[in-house]
Amino acid sequence: DVSQQSDELGSAGLGCFPGRGVSFRAMAQSPLHSTYRSAQLQLPAYSSLSSASSLDNSACPNPDNSVSENMGSEDLDDAVEKIMNGEGLEVTCFDMQPEQLEPVTLRKTVCYIVSAVIFNAKEEVLMVQEAKRECYGDWYLPAGRMEKGESIQEAVQREVKEEAGVDCQPVTLLLVEEHGPRWIRFTFLAEITASIICLALELQTLNMSRLIDNVYHYCDFVHVWLPFTSPTFLPPSGGNLKTTAEADSESLQAQWWDRQAPLPLRCRDILALIDAGLKYRQKPWFPVCQPVDLPCEVVCQRLLLAFPITNPKNSDEEHLWLLLGNGTVDTNAEMRPHLPVVVATKVVMWAGRKVVQRCMASSHHALNLKFCGILGLQHNGRVHGKTDGICFNTLLMLEYSEEGPVDPCSPPPLDSESYRWHEVTNQSLRTNILQRMREASLIPVRSW
Repeated sequence: DVSQQSDELGSAGLGCFPGRGVSFRAMAQSPLHSTYRSAQLQLPAYSSLSSASSLDNSACPNPDNSVSENMGSEDLDDAVEKIMNGEGLEVTCFDMQPEQLEPVTLRKTVCYIVSAVIFNAKEEVLMVQEAKRECYGDWYLPAGRMEKGESIQEAVQREVKEEAGVDCQPVTLLLVEEHGPRWIRFTFLAEITASIICLALELQTLNMSRLIDNVYHYCDFVHVWLPFTSPTFLPPSGGNLKTTAEADSESLQAQWWDRQAPLPLRCRDILALIDAGLKYRQKPWFPVCQPVDLPCEVVCQRLLLAFPITNPKNSDEEHLWLLLGNGTVDTNAEMRPHLPVVVATKVVMWAGRKVVQRCMASSHHALNLKFCGILGLQHNGRVHGKTDGICFNTLLMLEYSEEGPVDPCSPPPLDSESYRWHEVTNQSLRTNILQRMREASLIPVRSW
């Protein structure tokens, strides 16, 4: 039992190592700790494309651990459940796309930024001092542009190592910001991976061999990359915070900031990110989410567009409909009902609005569409210029406005044969979707 082991360590005076990351006790008892393994299981191994895939409706190869969206109606609930759980579906077609569509290319037609919010046991946040000429000497979170061939998680780890000098493990995606497909920033809550290694070193120094095995077992549990099973050889530490003696073009130094001491910031936009990280540490409001390793050639949005209705005569009777696509922009392609996928052109998260205006043209003026947030995202990035795209799996809620029907008991009529409504009869799935919408239990997005 991890909590019991942490109690033993705490009683030995080893609950925390100042300056070496979070405490073992804090990690063991953290509300995040139980989700580390599930977060790692959401990262299937990379499956390379068998050939240069095109952006028509020819299907991409279907990895063993993914589900094709070209599914029968009997598989629809399972597919929706996977999206709700932060997993992914292969992108094989688009329900809306521009006339001329080309794969996006990282650092040419799209720019992805990553940043990391990392705290120590005192809830001080890790900051780096900028070395760039335009912001020389100012302080900011570890952040930077993704490079060719990287996954999003790898980019986070590289930036933290280069700018702060330490190894980290992303815990969960915390926030997405976007200025359209050309600029998207992913902020992660992360933790330094060296803390448990330091704990094992301390235990070996004190000759507490009985507890060392438990530490290694716990390291394996949380996937802190320790390939060694014997405590006779310990791997090197995850690094130390960069000092001014190690200043380079990436940064001048790294320090912990208590958020009280005066500190010249490069930009105050990070204050909201830090607050979000603290809030999540104290009380997570959405499940741990890591990007799923599935290829995509463009920036697009998969819509889980839900229309909830409560019976006006019986408030306990709730119904929920999901908007499905019947076909694709390629009229020759055979496509079974599926969650619509729309290629982003301007603001990424406006895709739902476009779909509603197109398929509910006669009634969209009497409807309110709310973008609830991100359920998960898919990215691969291994093949530059071919898999640099991202698919955002999103949850949206559609409701009648005050101008809607007096007694609404069915979803809005559809003006396009390319879409249909599907009522969710699975009670567990319906409850899950309704609860996530009402509690805003999703990754937030900021769009400009």
